[in-house]
Amino acid sequence: LETAAPADHPLIQAAHKFAYQQSGFYSPYDKSMLSEDFVFRGPYIGPLNKQDYCATMDTFGIYKAIPDISPNCFGYSMDPQDPNRVWFMVRNTGTFTGEPGLGLGNGIHYPPNGASLQGAPETFSIIFDEEQKVKHL
Repeated sequence: LETAAPADHPLIQAAHKFAYQQSGFYSPYDKSMLSEDFVFRGPYIGPLNKQDYCATMDTFGIYKAIPDISPNCFGYSMDPQDPNRVWFMVRNTGTFTGEPGLGLGNGIHYPPNGASLQGAPETFSIIFDEEQKVKHL
């Protein structure tokens, strides 16, 4: 369930759209929204460049395994020290009913089991380049 669009700032709108419709995690990725010098840095995965990020999203297939997944984004704000950075939080929800299941690599998938996902709040930030493409995630 996508929440209502947030504040009118164009980068907040872009962050919202990316989270729900272009990220590769909650939906298919939109490679055109990733800057050529894109870098993903996560707590356990990364840093990944654009090519490696897209390959990782293809392997995991989260939005395919959990077809009703939603980030349930909230709390958008602009970084007061970086005018191209948007901060927000997510609290994932969904049901593990999709196919082929979570990708573990090498063609191995964890089969769906109907489990319900009720994620904990997580803080995200997106840094955009001057063309409003995602530079850092």
